[in-house]
Amino acid sequence: MLRRRLPLSVALGCLLAGCQHAAPMALSLGLDAVNDAPGTITRIAEAPHVEPSPEGAAASPIQADPAPVPPVETPSGGVVYSSHQDAPAAAPAVFDPSLAVGLAWQLTRTADGLLDVGGLAKISDGTLYVTDPVGNRLLAVAADGTATRVAGSAIGTRGFLGDGGAGALARLAEPHGVVREDLLGVVLFCDTGNGRIRYLWPDGTVGTYAGGGADGADAVADKANAALAEPFGLAAAADGSLYFTERASGKVRRISPAGAVSTLATLTPGKLGPIALDAAHGLLWVGDGADVRVVPTAGGAPTTAFTAPGFGVTGLAADQAGHLWAMQASADGRSGAKVWRMQVGANGLAGGIVEAVAGTGAAVASAADALLVGAPASARRPLAGHAGCALAIDLTQAGSSSTRSGQVYLGNAFDGTAAQVLRLEAGGP
Repeated sequence: MLRRRLPLSVALGCLLAGCQHAAPMALSLGLDAVNDAPGTITRIAEAPHVEPSPEGAAASPIQADPAPVPPVETPSGGVVYSSHQDAPAAAPAVFDPSLAVGLAWQLTRTADGLLDVGGLAKISDGTLYVTDPVGNRLLAVAADGTATRVAGSAIGTRGFLGDGGAGALARLAEPHGVVREDLLGVVLFCDTGNGRIRYLWPDGTVGTYAGGGADGADAVADKANAALAEPFGLAAAADGSLYFTERASGKVRRISPAGAVSTLATLTPGKLGPIALDAAHGLLWVGDGADVRVVPTAGGAPTTAFTAPGFGVTGLAADQAGHLWAMQASADGRSGAKVWRMQVGANGLAGGIVEAVAGTGAAVASAADALLVGAPASARRPLAGHAGCALAIDLTQAGSSSTRSGQVYLGNAFDGTAAQVLRLEAGGP
């Protein structure tokens, strides 16, 4: 929880003075209705190379996100078991596309008109928060598809500005990971280029939650004094702890409810990316280049959960059915992307059950080839994979069945010049 962690002056000012800041500015992008008819469940293997479609299809504006479709009841919780089923749990799993099989999934446009997708978070009121690291902004996409710039520049200006003021007047620098604290309605996000974790108060006020200080030690008593080396991935725990990765230093760190910063592990500097929390087992999954590491929240030696050769891991998310979702993407944003789902044990290691869910890894030549236009499409289509692409699970839409996977959102970003958010769902009758 975020109790008493925001600056007292901001909290009291909002309560006593009403915080009359400038209203958030809505993006002037159109809306279209999207046909959300489910697909047919089929059994598929890794898709072959798909030739790019002819150029010329224009990127469409912000799309309305239709009413959520309930998760589909499928045999074995929607998991198809591969020949890796009996692999020793202690051994890191290696993805073998020739053996991965899965159910049919489909993709639906949720938000277009972005330059990149660095972080995603869906909350209970239906709002999807999206960071755009190339556009240097934070967007809120409502359930009806309306996108509002809630922090950062309207024209993508990079900088640091705006603490204590309206988010729409603030300046950000390459924002990435984003989470929501539902009790107070506060959004936290990594302002990566500014070395800070910042907050967005419900009235639109932006401020610094952690970072901006000069103390670069592994342990810092007060988060306001800490120097953060490019905070990137972000995960929040129910007890008020905040876990994050530092891309530049390779550190996995924790901010306690009392505001103390500690370092849980040091991995590969320059390669550290997304982070996901397994609260039930006290574990963190961390993207470390092409590897996903398991780091105990209580500290201890990290282990390797699995390796995704050929691509970097840019997105991680965990559902409530014991699945870890991973998104791989290329650094150049043109060599394609993939999304995988696997079951993991209590030790955080992949048990060898792998499902290829979305993407083919095939290269894309242009934004017209990469971006989804029109009605929902098969998830086994080429996806663009800029290095900042994110993955998130909306557990507020999780069903009562044993799958409990919720809805999955992912970034589809081409070369830092055009991007969209897609919703991934299992097909159904």
